[in-house]
Amino acid sequence: MLPLSPLQQGMLFHSVYDGEGADVYTVQVSVGLSGPVDADRLDRAAAALLRRHPNLRAGFWHEGVPQPVQFVPAEVTFGVERVDLTAAFPKGADGTALTGASPAERLAVLRRAELARRFAL
Repeated sequence: MLPLSPLQQGMLFHSVYDGEGADVYTVQVSVGLSGPVDADRLDRAAAALLRRHPNLRAGFWHEGVPQPVQFVPAEVTFGVERVDLTAAFPKGADGTALTGASPAERLAVLRRAELARRFAL
């Protein structure tokens, strides 16, 4: 257990201040790839990244304690959800029908063609 730095205290405050609102410190990146994606290799790369950079494993405990603290587990397990939506669109569809959709709905177009895939990090 470690104390939070002033910057971490501010970030924690803003992330829990409005429990219903979006966490302004959560960043999602959508990446477009063409060609085959080796999902198992992607899993291994993410695991290696977490082993190499302990700060990416950090968590914060703030409920039921006098002062918030951070913890860095020696290792973490995580799951990568794989979703194949190929059957959701007619052959040749590229998802342009979702132009008026919300960003979350547009991100649902994860696989648009046999060798084209999108994923969100």
